[in-house]
Amino acid sequence: WYDGVADKVRIDQHYHDESIENILDYSAGQHFIFDKDSSSSCDVYSLPSRGPLSGAGGHVRGVHDLFRFGASFNETYMGQQRVRGIMCDTWFSRIRGTFNDTIEYDYVLIWSFAVSEADGWRVVGESGSGYGTPVQAELRGETRMAGVPGHREVHHVYSFTRFIPGPPPSSVFSHPSLSSCTDKTSESAPFPEPPAGWNITEVMSNAPTEMPIPTLPQQLYTMIEANIVEKGYTMYAEDFLDYIDNEARFVTFNGSDKYATVVRFDEDREYILDDGQCRYTEADASRRGNRAGTSSGGGFHIRNITSLLRFGVEYGEHYDGRVFVRGVLCDSWSASFSRSSSRGSLNYTLEYYFSVPEWRERGMQERSIPVRAYMKGEMHSAAGVDTVFEHYYDFFNFVEGTSAFNATGGFEDPHTGNTFNNAFDVPSNCTHFSYREEEEQEGSSGPSIEENEEGSASGSDGVLKRVSFVAAFVVPCSLLFVGALIYFLVKKHNPKAQRFQSIDNSASANDDNL
Repeated sequence: WYDGVADKVRIDQHYHDESIENILDYSAGQHFIFDKDSSSSCDVYSLPSRGPLSGAGGHVRGVHDLFRFGASFNETYMGQQRVRGIMCDTWFSRIRGTFNDTIEYDYVLIWSFAVSEADGWRVVGESGSGYGTPVQAELRGETRMAGVPGHREVHHVYSFTRFIPGPPPSSVFSHPSLSSCTDKTSESAPFPEPPAGWNITEVMSNAPTEMPIPTLPQQLYTMIEANIVEKGYTMYAEDFLDYIDNEARFVTFNGSDKYATVVRFDEDREYILDDGQCRYTEADASRRGNRAGTSSGGGFHIRNITSLLRFGVEYGEHYDGRVFVRGVLCDSWSASFSRSSSRGSLNYTLEYYFSVPEWRERGMQERSIPVRAYMKGEMHSAAGVDTVFEHYYDFFNFVEGTSAFNATGGFEDPHTGNTFNNAFDVPSNCTHFSYREEEEQEGSSGPSIEENEEGSASGSDGVLKRVSFVAAFVVPCSLLFVGALIYFLVKKHNPKAQRFQSIDNSASANDDNL
């Protein structure tokens, strides 16, 4: 979070199972560091007069200087290209110089920014969104010691996701009182030590021809960025999935707002935190909006993670070798799927990219985690209309285990502001409602847009309340239908749907048959 006017910056660091919060208050000359998982840990340091964020006169640097991007840096326009599926305008600049009279450096810095909405790209919930939003910065070049033979190659990729322009809410800079923090103003603030390097050339040259399919965790958290190429828009979601304790939390983002759904499968309840209230309904697996549950085997349970992600041995995965995705070296797999019914046919390929075991995520290594799911295919309707689709689903901050499920005051009822310590907590004053009753009151229209596991058509247009579940549930068994679901919800002219800012203003034959 950056606020040049208030002279404040907040940086959250995720390292191993820890989440460390840094609040740099340049107006007071103080740097607060505290453990987000423990409200009792707080240290305060003095801000240095020199540093990567420090500018003239003891203030935070200007945003152009921090990004090292702007007219003063002699940017050269490179044209348009796709980054993570997003159409971007791209610039580059040359950076050359000497550091401390000993280290010579020569870099090229490439910036990619999303094109404007007029040029065909939007972010869900942001009017006039897209233009000026940084998507990626890539730094390539080399360093060498002055007068010493040889050089070191440098290649960094910085991905930006959920970039929200405008002043952050003041609450993000709140911190414990000075009296409750340990005074370390005479010391320099610490930062995690980077792990020892590894030889990327050696890893690439020894790339295997076959790899065992990664084992998926049964408890996890991840942020997901979904880029729907044929629709030209981006949407974001958070998933908290706990197969062991049989519960899940799904969060969707609409600009700076967010909407949460908590599903407690043992209770057969789906809680929706929206419009300043908490409501619940039966989390019945036959509900069209609830794709995460299953009644097979008795009782009602969240699907296992393999089924949710549609990735595993049972799907006939083919190992395709190693490739870089967002700068991360990944092992890649692919599988093909086909379905048909009286309504038409569906054919698509689903590619998964997992970080190689040697790669370090959050300072840890020797494990593979999903980096991206890429889906491409086509639908043929019985009416003779063909639809081609291409989707990118990028996983950010993927955390195995339960560490992301618990944080003191870390989970917010999006509209009341009440906070909880566990991802699956809900308010005590929730009221009951029925999807079926709401559908009867509002009227149900529009084509079916989902298939069940057997491929038969199911469901109707539904209500906006389902967006917080289905749109957040970004997994292949429903990925294909996320964009269409939101489109039809907006198309119904439900007044509450207006906050989705007209996802698609123009209806086409392809859309209607989706």
